Amino acid sequence: MMDQNGMKSFSLTCSLALSILICCSHLICADFELVKLIGEPQPIEITGTLVGHTNSVNALDHYQDPHSGQRRVVTGSQDSTIKIWDYDTRQCLLTLAGHTGGVRDARVMPPDFCPSYDGTVVASGSDDTTIGLWGLNNDKPQWYMPFHGHTQRVNVVIPLMPYILASGSDDTTIKIWDVYGQPGCIKTFNGHTAGVQTLLLAKDKIHLFSAGFDGQIIVWNLQTYARVRTFRGPSDRAIFLKELDNDQLLIWDDGCAVWNWKTGQLIRSFIKYPTDPASQGIFDMGDYDAKHIIFCKYDTTFWVYDYMSGQLKMGLTPKPAQSNGTNRISILKDAIIFSNLSSSDAYIAQKPDAADITPQSVNCCPLF
Repeated sequence: MMDQNGMKSFSLTCSLALSILICCSHLICADFELVKLIGEPQPIEITGTLVGHTNSVNALDHYQDPHSGQRRVVTGSQDSTIKIWDYDTRQCLLTLAGHTGGVRDARVMPPDFCPSYDGTVVASGSDDTTIGLWGLNNDKPQWYMPFHGHTQRVNVVIPLMPYILASGSDDTTIKIWDVYGQPGCIKTFNGHTAGVQTLLLAKDKIHLFSAGFDGQIIVWNLQTYARVRTFRGPSDRAIFLKELDNDQLLIWDDGCAVWNWKTGQLIRSFIKYPTDPASQGIFDMGDYDAKHIIFCKYDTTFWVYDYMSGQLKMGLTPKPAQSNGTNRISILKDAIIFSNLSSSDAYIAQKPDAADITPQSVNCCPLF
């Protein structure tokens, strides 16, 4: 038989178990409430479709023609071509053919990249392991320069300073290129153990951030070519880097962390909520406006966050609905351009003003 002390112990155990059960039930209910608070993404109308590629679109960018003032859209495709489109008419103006493999990145260079050229310069990276540099003028190709040096596909190409490019490849290296004086590779950075996916030039123009499928984020000094610091991302890949104020670096892959990249101090980190709409299947992201960041998910929904407060601002879904597989986005002042892995087209959709939207969730689905 159980004595008095045993009865007290048994009663305490039962009370504790009941409290845990009640607590868990509240957590489960709260989880469902989170979904309810977030709600369904609001529909945004697709206003145009860019039809012309024969395989999926892997790269998107846009620019304003320096001569006509007209807006242009740039698409790079797995069909190995780059196309230039008139934003207003949705018509293809030009097809750039030079790569022999899928185009992974197609990026418009800033005007000061080639100060001696009065046209538009587009840089591209490809499955064929090369980098392409294209000179356009009045919607016509003027010149093309290929650069050889990587041994596997090139995932990203960014400008560093006038006539100087950086590229990241699946061969795990980052290469610095001179495209003017004596064109070619002037430096190779080794440090990653898997493909390099993301590059970002620091605000000081002296440091370069790189991130890849090994989960490492490395800081490089472009003056000394030294490896300054290494961070670990929230998982084994980093698909977005953004330098905030006060030397803070925002890293997002399947989670989020903010580091002081100069001191190596971890400032804050975020482990995703199970029902966070931005937590699974993120394929691309970018700046929505000066205060917000946008994520595109594989299921063709977009989620906009305030990147300083971490507050979810709104969810968006294009109408008419598109098949799953959203893999790239590019944000204009008044439009969202996106592409799907399952389609050879690119789409232009409405862009709501985030400042006019009441947050859908308050402090229950933070970015960090």
